[in-house]
Amino acid sequence: FDFARFLSNLGYIMYHTDPALANLVILQPADYLVGPVTCIIRDFKEHQGGLHEVLRKKHPADWKELTHRGVLTRRLLAQLWQGYQNHTELEHLLVKLGLLVPLLGDESDELVYLVPAILPEAKPRPAQQRKRAPTFFLLFGPRDEVKTWKKQSSISTPTLEQQGFMPQGLWAQLLGCTVSACNTDFGWKYQDMELASNEATLVLGKHPGEHH
Repeated sequence: FDFARFLSNLGYIMYHTDPALANLVILQPADYLVGPVTCIIRDFKEHQGGLHEVLRKKHPADWKELTHRGVLTRRLLAQLWQGYQNHTELEHLLVKLGLLVPLLGDESDELVYLVPAILPEAKPRPAQQRKRAPTFFLLFGPRDEVKTWKKQSSISTPTLEQQGFMPQGLWAQLLGCTVSACNTDFGWKYQDMELASNEATLVLGKHPGEHH
């Protein structure tokens, strides 16, 4: 396996030394991953009918969670991947790549996954409708624009809308890591989080007066 690790470091194959993946050597990573990944990361409004229609009727609650909240149950995942093998290894690999984020709910709940890349976009809300909590913003924009922003004491929302942008891949990775920490390290249930493709409301750490 030292040679497999060497080839993986060169980018010829995909191999990971994690115990759950140590026996899996992927010779053609793109071919191996594209099919299973596109079963769960896609625009479900554009791809309807066939298996999706069957699953929507067979598991309506699970299907709604996936298409409205980006939360995937393992029961539904098994159905979506019925044409593929090595489900356990695939799950571990997609978790390692940050495409799936394990979530824990109530003690009676089964393990489910957050799929950050398919979260719906949040609709704009007036400031008074937002939860009162410390807030921070991550600003992204072209280098020249960022230099200009640094010289200003404040930046208006219209300016950000015109000059800034949202790097979707980076946001999905950041959100996934943050949600995982809140869920596993601090015990916050994903049902209590407000997650979207363009914003998130969640709690970092433990706060006085709040129950865990």
